[in-house]
Amino acid sequence: MLKVILSAIKKPQLLVQATLLSKTFIIKLVFTLAVIIALPNIVTSIHTLKQAQEDFTFIAQHIPQFENKNGILSSQTHNKSHAIQTDTTYFLYDIENKIDNTQLDTLKQDNILSIFVTKTSVASYILGSQLNYFSFSEYPTFSTNTIKDYLAQFNQQANLLYIGVPIVTILFSVIALLLNTIIVSFFTNVSFLMRQERIRFSHLFRVSLILSAIPCTLFSFFELFGVVIPSQSLILGLFVIIGQHLVLKDVIRQ
Repeated sequence: MLKVILSAIKKPQLLVQATLLSKTFIIKLVFTLAVIIALPNIVTSIHTLKQAQEDFTFIAQHIPQFENKNGILSSQTHNKSHAIQTDTTYFLYDIENKIDNTQLDTLKQDNILSIFVTKTSVASYILGSQLNYFSFSEYPTFSTNTIKDYLAQFNQQANLLYIGVPIVTILFSVIALLLNTIIVSFFTNVSFLMRQERIRFSHLFRVSLILSAIPCTLFSFFELFGVVIPSQSLILGLFVIIGQHLVLKDVIRQ
C-alpha cells in the first residue's frame, strides 16, 4: 500500500485501488494514522510527565522545615518566605502573605502543579484549577512531611499516566481523523453531485484516508523535530479534496 501511495504522486488514478480495500484494512489504517497523528503529542506529554516527576522529587528534597502549632504555621528557620521554581512545579512558603492574589493567579496558570503554603492554610492547583484546600486548624498534624508525602503520591499516580496518556491521545486522534474524513468526503460528494456525478460515499471515505496518510505523516515528522506547519487542517482538507477529484473523477456509482 505504501508503494501505491508513493506511485500515486505521479499517477493519482492508481488510488482507485483504495475503493476495493476491506473494512478490516480500513480499521487498521485508521488506527495506524491515529498513532502517527498522536505521536508528537505523546512524545511531548511523556517528556513533560517525566520532567514533572523529577520536579516533584526535587521540591520534596528542598522544602523548608515547618510545623503546625494550634492551627498556625511556624517555621523552624528564620525564613518567613521561600519559593522553589522548576520547569513544571511551583512551591511557595509564605507565612507573611507577601505575594498578592494577582501574582498567585499567574503562578497557577504558568505551572502544572502549584502548592501555596501560608500561615494558616495550604492550597494546591493543577493547571490553574484548585485541587484541594484546607486550613491548618482542620489539619493539626500538618508539617513538612505532609508535603513530602503529598508529592510522593503525585509521583506514584503519575506512573499511571504513562499508559493513560498515549491511549487517550490516540483515541482523540481516531475521533478527529474520522470526523475530518467524513466532513471532507461530504463536501467532495456535494461537489460531484453539483456536476451531476454520483460517487459512492464509501469510495470517497477510503480514498480520503489513503490521501490523508501523506500530509499527516509529514506533519507529524516535522512536529517531532519542533517544526509546526501552520494551517494544517486547511492544507490537509485541500490536499484530500483535490486528490479525491483526481482519483475518482471517472468512478461513477453503479
